Amino acid sequence: MTAQLQNLTFIQHDNGIYELVLHKNNRQTVDELLHVITEYIRPEEQTEDIRLLLDQRETGVMPIRYLTSKIREYQATQKRALSSRTAILYKDNSLLTLMQGVMKLFPMQGADTFTFIKEDHDKAVAWLLQKELEVTE
Repeated sequence: MTAQLQNLTFIQHDNGIYELVLHKNNRQTVDELLHVITEYIRPEEQTEDIRLLLDQRETGVMPIRYLTSKIREYQATQKRALSSRTAILYKDNSLLTLMQGVMKLFPMQGADTFTFIKEDHDKAVAWLLQKELEVTE
């Protein structure tokens, strides 16, 4: 399944990976991202780890203050522990520390694991499909 929204593309791959390719760096992208998570991925209905590939190579980091407030709102609505694996593709090394800091602000319920991979889509997919995960960066 593929859905082209105004600011991002959502792809549900046959291997179980949900891929979100961000095209713009704005508040609307954050809203669309959360819309896709709640309406297409539906974490509350998942029985296995959610495998998410977030491609930020085109946009860099989204608006931090807005993103953090929206993530907090979303987490407050969750009734049960969720588990996910997220690989974040990035392009600019200078943004890596900032992105890592934002991710650490939101310890998720369950056994969430994430990693940052510079520009290598195939490496991100391989990491998501591994049975035993290792943080690569």
